[in-house]
Amino acid sequence: RLRTMAALARLAGAQTPANPAPATHEPPAQPAPAPRADDPSRDEETSRDEETSRDASSAAADADAIFAKAKAEAELNAARAEMAARIKADAALKRAAAIEERAKKAAEAEKRREDEAKRAAEDRARRAVEARERLGVAARIQLPDGTSVTARLPAGATIGDVRGFLVAEAPEVDWGNMDIWNAWPRRVVDESDPTRTVAEDLGLGARPSLLAIHRVVG
Repeated sequence: RLRTMAALARLAGAQTPANPAPATHEPPAQPAPAPRADDPSRDEETSRDEETSRDASSAAADADAIFAKAKAEAELNAARAEMAARIKADAALKRAAAIEERAKKAAEAEKRREDEAKRAAEDRARRAVEARERLGVAARIQLPDGTSVTARLPAGATIGDVRGFLVAEAPEVDWGNMDIWNAWPRRVVDESDPTRTVAEDLGLGARPSLLAIHRVVG
């Protein structure tokens, strides 16, 4: 192998020209010159950068202003909605209170009317009783002989009082065999309970017209 490599080297040397061309040497690349401080292009680039920065700042400020305005409007709308809801609720409460107040006043007025009607009825009944007490009972009674007497008795007089008056007024009559009748409608007066009042219990009124008639036996 070594011999082969040596032979190849000799062959290569034989093929090399006698006067090789001289080698050329290029100068190394020079770095780009640094821009000067008074370079107009540098000032223009700096101006563009500053303008871009200002535009970005202005856009950010505009965005912040728009966001703040939108937030303020949203808060204002929310406050208005809350105020409207509160006003509506207050109005509903006022309407309910007014309805309740009207119902209360109506109930009170109805109770007053009922009380007044009750007092009026009680007053009428009291005046009627007083009138009857003032007038009393005046019973006109026809005796068996055809004569008539008038029994003037106090209010609340009973049928027993009427019979007692007749016994005293006409002692000659056999009152044990006499019945007392109402003249109209013609019917015998119930004397089973002598304490029953003439006007109220027996329904004969304060001015009854009565008849003393012999009792029919059998």
